[in-house]
Amino acid sequence: MVKKVTDKEWSEYHNSKINLKDALEKHLENIDKVFIYDNTNNDGDYECEMEAQGTSLMRDILAKVTRWKKQYDENTERNKL
Repeated sequence: MVKKVTDKEWSEYHNSKINLKDALEKHLENIDKVFIYDNTNNDGDYECEMEAQGTSLMRDILAKVTRWKKQYDENTERNKL
């Protein structure tokens, strides 16, 4: 039997997506401030290299979360009418 999802559970779900979006935006902003890694940087800083390579994945996730949030906001607004 499929469990009916409550309004509270949906709200928590959407709030966690909003928190993820905010956290990714802030983290990407901070990466740009402190990590200077590029292909010419051979200082051996593995963490910076991995972080720089992971930014494209973070941006992909951010695009999806943002798109979902926009759709959620539009649906919520429509449901208020």
